[in-house]
Amino acid sequence: MHSFVKYSFSAMVASASMSNIAVAADTHITCKSNNYHQTNCRLDRPAHVRLSKQISTRDCVQGKTWDYDRHNIWVDDGCAAKFSVNYNEHHDSSSDIGKAIGAIAGIAILGALASQADKHDQYIDDNYHGGRHSSYVPTWMIGKFKGYNEQYDADVTLRINDDGVVTGHTYGGGKIRGFVNNEKLHIGSTVFDITRTRKGFYTNQHGDRSNEVKYHRLR
Repeated sequence: MHSFVKYSFSAMVASASMSNIAVAADTHITCKSNNYHQTNCRLDRPAHVRLSKQISTRDCVQGKTWDYDRHNIWVDDGCAAKFSVNYNEHHDSSSDIGKAIGAIAGIAILGALASQADKHDQYIDDNYHGGRHSSYVPTWMIGKFKGYNEQYDADVTLRINDDGVVTGHTYGGGKIRGFVNNEKLHIGSTVFDITRTRKGFYTNQHGDRSNEVKYHRLR
């Protein structure tokens, strides 16, 4: 391993770990279905959303009468509610801390992609409500996972909850906080595709497909 490469990676992790890189910034949005029709309420940027308070007599059921994607919260069939919106704000002198976090989370692996993904149906439980249920997290994605980059001698650990919240840490103490939506991992301003494998999954960064890490399940 070239000492410069190893130093650069370590320095990036150290810089991120010294920063307050994952301060949760909650805001609230009220969204109402008018005349039982679908209403879209715009998000400023991708965020994790949860129902805070239902204000309609009609039930608000995630994946059925409300949900969200990277652009909007939508409500339908008479649902009206207040939603808590969590943007991962980054307070740091770096001009683009989001990309730095993304690089840590992805850990670039040079070489071939992971082996064939498991082709089994990804939606195997009763919590999936259909094609509009973008916030659905498949059971195979829920749990604790670990990835390792032999070239950089670096580990990254992720925990994905059933509500889509992602936390983790990297070699050197860098903290990770993000969320899953539409089977994509969002960390700061960086987005990763998630592809299932037989023992876990692998991620690829949007805009840099070589930025990849293969994860295996811990529990």
